[in-house]
Order: sequence, then C-alpha cells, then structure tokens
Amino acid sequence: MLFRSVIAEEGGGDSILTLSDRGMVEGEVKVPNVVVNGTIIGDVHAMTHIEVASKARIHGNIYYSLIEMAMGAEVNGTLVHKSDKSVVELKQPDEVAGRES
Repeated sequence: MLFRSVIAEEGGGDSILTLSDRGMVEGEVKVPNVVVNGTIIGDVHAMTHIEVASKARIHGNIYYSLIEMAMGAEVNGTLVHKSDKSVVELKQPDEVAGRES
C-alpha cells in the first residue's frame, strides 16, 4: 500500500502509526508513536517513540525523543534527538531587567 501525503496526528494524543513491511509512505510523517517496518520517503517526526524494525527503509530525517532500531534497518538521513527539555521558555524583558537591578 502506498500513501503520498503528509500523515499527521492533530489531537496531541498518544496515536500510533504502524507501517508494515509492504507499506510505503511518500511524504512527511508527524505522529507521536511510530512503528516502521516498511519504507518512508520523507522526514519522520516521532516525538514520543519510534521503532525502526529490521525491514524498515527510511529516506529522510528522523526527529525523535526515544528510538529503537533493529539490526537490518536502514536510515538514509539524520537522526535528530528532541525532548521536552530542549524547549527553553523565554524570559520576559521585565524579568531580565529585574535581575540586573
């Protein structure tokens, strides 16, 4: 089965995308939890967990918080670790000014 689209979960929940060894996605994937055993041509954003199984072929970058990769899996792109801790809350100008005085 081939999907040519962006696959995204919009509810902010705990959705899981499972792509079997016969499945193929051409486009960007944005789902909190991803299990891949097929082919993805495009970037993958799995901000909770991604499992890259032995028959997986990913041609794109993977943005992840937690990753599992089996022997035989193939990633042709960059692995970019992201976590909630990587988001830094900006200080308001009055908070910064209060420290300086």
